[in-house]
Amino acid sequence: MDQDVIKVYCNHQKVPLNKINTVYQAALIIKKAMGIKKGIEIKIDKKIPVTAGLGGGSSDAAQTLIGLNKLWNPGFNTQELIKFWYYPCRFWA
Repeated sequence: MDQDVIKVYCNHQKVPLNKINTVYQAALIIKKAMGIKKGIEIKIDKKIPVTAGLGGGSSDAAQTLIGLNKLWNPGFNTQELIKFWYYPCRFWA
């Protein structure tokens, strides 16, 4: 995607697709850390029930960081990726 936007899609109606979504926040934080100016589209195939307390949103965000680290190839190690997610993403928005 050429435009500098993040678009999140999901197969579950109750999943927010805006800045409050953990996948959106993870994509935003790694984009800013890397200085990426192009956009990304991310599709979530939700299998864990929403708000079930099973860590679905957190694992979605973690996988987003791992996937974008591979896609954009900045070479961040696991500890650096953990630090990205440790800090509240809402302050990056």
